[in-house]
Amino acid sequence: MLPIEYLQHMEELLGGEFGAYLRAMDEPSHAGIRTNRLKITPGELSRLIEKEPEGVPWCADGFYMPDGFRAGKSALYHAGLYYIQEPSAMSAAQALGVSPGERVLDLCAAPGGKSTQLAGALGGEGLLICNDVSRSRLKALVKNLELAGVRNAVVTCEEPRKLARAFPGFFDKILIDAPCSGEGMFRKDRDVLKAYSAQRIEFFARTSRDLLESAALMLSPGGRILFSTCTFNKTENEDSVDGFLASNRDFSPAEIRLKGDDGFAKGFGGNGENYRRLFPHRVHGEGHFLAVLEKRGNSSQNENNVSVSMPKSLKRAARSQQAVFRDFAAYALRDDFLIDAELYVMGDTLYTLPPGLPNLDGIRLVKTGLRLGELRQSRFEPSQALAMALTCRDVKQVADFPHTSAEVVKYLKGETLEMAPGSQDGWALVCTEGYPLGWGKVLRGILKNKYNRNWLMD
Repeated sequence: MLPIEYLQHMEELLGGEFGAYLRAMDEPSHAGIRTNRLKITPGELSRLIEKEPEGVPWCADGFYMPDGFRAGKSALYHAGLYYIQEPSAMSAAQALGVSPGERVLDLCAAPGGKSTQLAGALGGEGLLICNDVSRSRLKALVKNLELAGVRNAVVTCEEPRKLARAFPGFFDKILIDAPCSGEGMFRKDRDVLKAYSAQRIEFFARTSRDLLESAALMLSPGGRILFSTCTFNKTENEDSVDGFLASNRDFSPAEIRLKGDDGFAKGFGGNGENYRRLFPHRVHGEGHFLAVLEKRGNSSQNENNVSVSMPKSLKRAARSQQAVFRDFAAYALRDDFLIDAELYVMGDTLYTLPPGLPNLDGIRLVKTGLRLGELRQSRFEPSQALAMALTCRDVKQVADFPHTSAEVVKYLKGETLEMAPGSQDGWALVCTEGYPLGWGKVLRGILKNKYNRNWLMD
């Protein structure tokens, strides 16, 4: 049952639409999946699902969950072809309007839904930094980035104010999916409803204002901040943004226009014309709030304001270490894939770094670029992250199976597989429908399973 104080607030907020909102709260919530553009197009994904999914109007990559489709159990999910995401949540990264080559920050990134959407918009170009202050949520964030095959991301775990000192005026676009009271998720997640407390609204509003102030310091002139929540009250939404704008005169609200946003409502207050609200009685999705804030100036003013370097925790790989990887690449990968990449090591782990990485000294790093694998004296052990960042065309030996096959299920459960006659001993990339799942090592026609044990299918 919804709290009385909350219902009173919603009736005041919605006026004549309050009855429609209450009726919508008795209807089922809407689940969705979003295409991973780094691997597949929406049309190709729709063909593989074979369920003719209905598209999410405001997100060209989004689909409503087809009836009977077990999205988390499908091999297509384990291949990183889509992310399971609530449809309204797809609007935020879409509204930010990221382009390839930009420098982008997801300030409250875990568990990674919006980060993977931003990575898809970057198309492998530019730099994506994903931060979250919660260590417990970072594991899911890293997994989702690796599953999606993202190569140009760095994951940090820092307070926003500390990040602001490291990245003055650095980013072209910043997304703040702010922690909130979660009123917009009451229909979908009863646990959020149980944890709800009206007294916490002001706490979350203060947090949002702090996030906005830190983001402002990190944004380059001409850049944009997308602020979003999944709650309804004005205190956390319009009041937070309007309060920030009142004390930051170099920012102004920008109009939000998305294809298919006919059901979006405008915000409240003086700047509400530019804000957007998603209500469950107006759209097939849960509650969301969106505001885009633009910083005055020209981005060219700030091109050289941050020193570019590698973190001190990483060292350039020694020639002997590079040779171990080059040997692996020469026999396992096609067309000298990554053969000319600059290689770095942290302990025994080999990485490639995104271009244009700033100096991250003193910043807690959780993931730095693409983790290639482990150096084991004179041999190289490729990582799950590398497998997911490749295509089947990049690898010389591939074991490819239909996504509904028994072989795929066996592989995802950690079992060995039989290879086709004529298979060569050594590394092979296991794929489904031409998309990577992970590594295996062939010996005399048997493929030893090298799938990440932490990712095994139940």
